[in-house]
Amino acid sequence: MQPKLFGVICKDAGAANQVAHYILNNSGQYIFALQEPALSIFSSILGPIRNLNLEEVTQRADEIISGSGWESDFELEGIQRALRNGKKTVTHLDHWNNYLERFTRHSKVTLPDEFWVSDEHSMKIALDLFKDSKIVKKNDYYLQHQVREIRGLKSENLKSEHKKTKNVLFLSEPLIYYAKSGEVRLSDEGNTLKSEFISLIENAGIESLEIRVRPHPSEVSAKIELSGPDVSGAGSLNTPLSTDLAWADVVVGIDSYALFVSDKAGIPTVSISCWAGIDVAIPTGEIKFLQRTELIEFLRAK
Repeated sequence: MQPKLFGVICKDAGAANQVAHYILNNSGQYIFALQEPALSIFSSILGPIRNLNLEEVTQRADEIISGSGWESDFELEGIQRALRNGKKTVTHLDHWNNYLERFTRHSKVTLPDEFWVSDEHSMKIALDLFKDSKIVKKNDYYLQHQVREIRGLKSENLKSEHKKTKNVLFLSEPLIYYAKSGEVRLSDEGNTLKSEFISLIENAGIESLEIRVRPHPSEVSAKIELSGPDVSGAGSLNTPLSTDLAWADVVVGIDSYALFVSDKAGIPTVSISCWAGIDVAIPTGEIKFLQRTELIEFLRAK
């Protein structure tokens, strides 16, 4: 009996990390139709990828595993092609927001045969939205990998460093919150709060504070130029997330998946979503929600 051939269709970074780590831990026969940033992510995790087009993958594969981006049509088009070809389709739901919007274009909803989720929070959201669909909870191999890497790097950092600074990592947000299927809105909230955070730190006069800003993969520029005496570095997408998080003594952000990873790794983690009255989608865990004066007091503390 021939082994099942899985076709993998991904574009967005969130699902790409999840699916690539799933494949790393589940051997099988896979072919790929990928767009950036997913192609680079898969290559970094699995090695060189022979990248095919959507038509070839959806015709040749016995079953499709896809991401669920909503800022482009690539993954949804792959799902539609696979369904037309009579192929079982499975979609990995990353993050915890805009689930229905990911499958809606021009008021038409196209759902896969099965959804995969990675935690109880996403399971609850999916069950509420997709009552007639099969929903399966899978191991979060990506999160497990990140936490192992962060803890290992932190252990090495403690052995090798005798620093006098407090390292603060700021995690940027996606540029767009809603796209194509309903409300279309460029999000400047994340960049506005980032600027307010940097300005707050610059004017606070906290000694021995080192700031690093990590851009979100969706940002046009992967390097953010910062100025000011207390803002001494900028993050880069060329640096693994685990390296940036292991460097940090405190992580600050708004509502990103990376903020969730930080909390799961046991790093003191702060969301400034309350500055703009934003309701976060990520599971809150031990994340602190601090207003400006509270954040400064928190960062001043030894």
